[in-house]
Amino acid sequence: MGRRDHRGRPEPEPARSPRRRRRRAVQAAQRSPLGLRPTDPFGGLVITTFDHVIVLARDIEECARSFGAAGFAVTTREDEGGHIAEHRLVCFPDGSYLELYAFDRDNPDARSHRWFRYDELGEGFCDYSVTTTDLQGVVDAAEAAGIPSSGFAEGGKKRLDGEEWILRMTALGVGVAGPELPFVLEDVTPRAVRVSGTAPHANGATGISSVTIATADPASAHVGLAMLTGCSDPVRSERADGAVTSYRFGAREIRLLVPAAGTDAARRLAEAGPVVYEIEVAGAEAGLLDPASVHAARIVLSGTTL
Repeated sequence: MGRRDHRGRPEPEPARSPRRRRRRAVQAAQRSPLGLRPTDPFGGLVITTFDHVIVLARDIEECARSFGAAGFAVTTREDEGGHIAEHRLVCFPDGSYLELYAFDRDNPDARSHRWFRYDELGEGFCDYSVTTTDLQGVVDAAEAAGIPSSGFAEGGKKRLDGEEWILRMTALGVGVAGPELPFVLEDVTPRAVRVSGTAPHANGATGISSVTIATADPASAHVGLAMLTGCSDPVRSERADGAVTSYRFGAREIRLLVPAAGTDAARRLAEAGPVVYEIEVAGAEAGLLDPASVHAARIVLSGTTL
């Protein structure tokens, strides 16, 4: 019947902290046979969009030229301080971007980075990230759901022009829970300081609409992806190179691909383990870019808009 005051009237329930609400929501969702509910049990805690996808390259200038030849506008953000890698950005109008990333292989600190094992396998995609407006909430929800994370971290850099960008980050994927999950970012300073403005892309690209991860075990990532996207009932489908499980959030999707035997995706999975295999980019043109022309990155232009 609940608590009552001295006059017999019901007393209001004590307010619960956001962390306690998230924990109770996850516990209730995990008791459900359907898992996490698509109605977003975290009280608004969802990712907002893709942040960026990492493309490993051995020669950053050659990689930038190749992406330019494929119709992408490539920009540079010059940060102060020492670096274990060089990078260039392919920034899209929707705010997402590709980070072309070349390790300084002579720097001993590079070898301890969580992406370096992929670099030793060659060029191409290795990781992806998403944005949130509540990074601490993501860390709390991951803890409540039993999903390992790197915890809450805040950092940034100063650009050569004196402006400083700061963000918060937690890693759920590569080197932590499993590469099927992303690392999650929250901008503290205005995003435009970190992500430079974009020139129009000659191929009409406007933003990252999906990221596909090759994996042998999509079920292992279900709780994490459902938590992040709010999608507890992913769509399952078949395509020529395997079976796909798609988690939709807004107009975007995270897709898990179980490759069919003998396919390029199967070979990539056998070589690297679970890894980003393909991305889809919205824009005017449609078709698969030749991976050999963009440093082993498998990029599908969808011919649609976000």
